[in-house]
Amino acid sequence: MKIICDIDSTITDHWRRIRRWTKPHWPGGRCSSEAFTRDEVMKDLMLPDCREVLWDLSNRYEIGYLTARGWPRGLQVTLEQLDGFDLPNPKEVTVVASIGDKVAVLRDNPCAVYIDDFMTGQENAIGTFRRRVAEAIEEMGIFVIPFRNDWLDVREQIRYWEESKSCES
Repeated sequence: MKIICDIDSTITDHWRRIRRWTKPHWPGGRCSSEAFTRDEVMKDLMLPDCREVLWDLSNRYEIGYLTARGWPRGLQVTLEQLDGFDLPNPKEVTVVASIGDKVAVLRDNPCAVYIDDFMTGQENAIGTFRRRVAEAIEEMGIFVIPFRNDWLDVREQIRYWEESKSCES
């Protein structure tokens, strides 16, 4: 079985980069394309407990990554970033142009669990939760975890899901 994770605001704290490059100020400004260069993306920090939880889960699941980074060299930068984080399977990455494109990818490459913050618009300092995207993925029978900035919570949600699946057997 497989778990697929989003990257920005799920594995990384990309908000520092977004705030740094939003002009004339954050919030309320517009994010410069400079925020999406290799050098800037490589400054993103991994969120607490992410590495430990993903390595723990990799004992039972294959781990993959799916991100909406439809900017120049998005895949190459993402591969380099994940490799530097020492995460399981850092080469198993799919990059799409937008959050909506993730639904088609997951339809063609299903997983057991999908973890994502389901937010768009952060680059404009206004985040919008994309509930319909989460629902469309859930309708495929995938267990969806809307990420709430807590990897220990993710681990608990997966344990709960595993227990509920074993009770169904």
